[in-house]
Amino acid sequence: MKRWMRTLAEHWYIPLAVLLVALVPVRALGAADEEPSENEADENTIVSSFGKAEGQIGNVMKTSFMEFTVNAASFCDQYQSLTPDEGMKLLALNITTHVTQKNPLVLYDTDYQIQWNGESEQDYSVPVTYRDEWADFNGYKRSFSAEGLEGIFPGTGVLASDETVTYDYVYQVPAEAQNFRVLFKEYFEDESLGDLFIVTLQPKDAGVIEGNLGTVAPLSGEGEAALEAMKPAEAPADGQPAEAGANG
Repeated sequence: MKRWMRTLAEHWYIPLAVLLVALVPVRALGAADEEPSENEADENTIVSSFGKAEGQIGNVMKTSFMEFTVNAASFCDQYQSLTPDEGMKLLALNITTHVTQKNPLVLYDTDYQIQWNGESEQDYSVPVTYRDEWADFNGYKRSFSAEGLEGIFPGTGVLASDETVTYDYVYQVPAEAQNFRVLFKEYFEDESLGDLFIVTLQPKDAGVIEGNLGTVAPLSGEGEAALEAMKPAEAPADGQPAEAGANG
């Protein structure tokens, strides 16, 4: 995946790390003995049409290389140790991501962005875990330290093929903002853009969230190992023989 910013087009475009390998056809979720009927799966699974797909909380959004589901959404005055700036509120999401391609996939917190109102180029946000020189350019603090937070997506991670993870994502948004949506944009290795996936939110008001909004299934580490195994061996320096094996 590459990170993308909805409003940072030609002048403020922020490049993100690449989707690691060529894409392959999507594979379906679920074990054989628990797989839902075709009709049940179709009703809950959203695929793109004419470059866009729109769904609700609980829908499986099927992209070219992964599937994701927004399981829950809540406004809160406090999320664990996080509190919003004056005039702001926190929006917590619980999101499941499942890799359907054959090779590892780099996932970033900014893969899931939120939008509200829709009238201004400033009406969007990325998770509070995203930190860089542009993170606070909107005039309010957008990024926080995630140190000590449990169950929140760490900012970046490598998922193995067929791996499924579930984390909370937390955003700071204006207190008066309305009509929230999650945006996910396909972004390919050749830097081309694919389809846009939109999940409409109806957040509840949770007050204080002391733990996590929903179930958490963290990264297994298998993606990092698979990625390391894919790296080509280093070529020997000029004039130096290749390193001999254990038996010489």
